[in-house]
Amino acid sequence: MGKTPIEPKKKGGFLAIPTDFVKTFRGHPVGPKQYGGTVIFGGIIWGKAGWSGAGTGGGLRQRRAAGEKFGKQTLIPLFILKESVIIRKRLDPARVLAYLKPIYLAALKKSCLLSNL
Repeated sequence: MGKTPIEPKKKGGFLAIPTDFVKTFRGHPVGPKQYGGTVIFGGIIWGKAGWSGAGTGGGLRQRRAAGEKFGKQTLIPLFILKESVIIRKRLDPARVLAYLKPIYLAALKKSCLLSNL
């Protein structure tokens, strides 16, 4: 299968890949510009775990519920910065069905389960 490179819109920029700590707004992901009080080092955008810092979503709540301790000043990774990423080509369901339909119909006819086509 093919691979597709994804690069940032601005030349020399970075892609911000969200971690599990990034919250969503009504199911829509938010970007790094929506977070205040963040720092960048080591190719990662970090936010504070305290509620006054960067707002974090389900990832932090789930980890707190599991017993992990986070101080208000604990830095948590929000986004990983990458110059580009490569994703595998995805299958198009319509093309897969168009390929499999004649094979499936032939198998049904051969087994006498489908005789009127």
